[in-house]
Amino acid sequence: MVEQASKDERMTVDAFLEWDDGTDTRYELIDGRVVAMNPPMPMHAALLTSLGASLLARVPRGCRVYTVAGARNLADDWNYRVPDVAVSCDRSADNWIQAPVLVCEILSPSTARLDVTTKLDFYRALPSVREILVLRTAKRHVTLWRRSDVQWVVEDFIGSALVPLEATTGPLPLDELYAPLDFDEPDEPSDPA
Repeated sequence: MVEQASKDERMTVDAFLEWDDGTDTRYELIDGRVVAMNPPMPMHAALLTSLGASLLARVPRGCRVYTVAGARNLADDWNYRVPDVAVSCDRSADNWIQAPVLVCEILSPSTARLDVTTKLDFYRALPSVREILVLRTAKRHVTLWRRSDVQWVVEDFIGSALVPLEATTGPLPLDELYAPLDFDEPDEPSDPA
């Protein structure tokens, strides 16, 4: 067990991966600081389960779906993030997901601002990531970030839309994804153009 000397001292990713506080608390490493993660709220947990199952049914053979497993950028010694769901077609034998191609983040009210700024920036900096899916729990609305050469293209999908993902063999239907959340009526479908 590696222990952090003080709250003011920064920890590297390698030290963080060896560190164990002796509890079941989940942590991320943000700019060298160990930060505890809140347990997911029921809507978040239900959407996480549905998303994982929907992706698992659609990833190509040889690819894997990971829930709440860590991701790191080998060029960054100070940050280790934990996406809600990720897809990788490389075997992940270390303490992180090797070469994720799709990263999914479910927004929580307490972390939404950081999830769509610094956490999104971290995922965008991972060389292997081709797509980032950001999901809301209060309504049927997902935002897809897709890498296109040197830029990112952003599309919103709402209601009963089908989300076209490069990482899957078929589109992800929002009706299926959001079914466990029991919304009264879906929002209007998005314009795919």
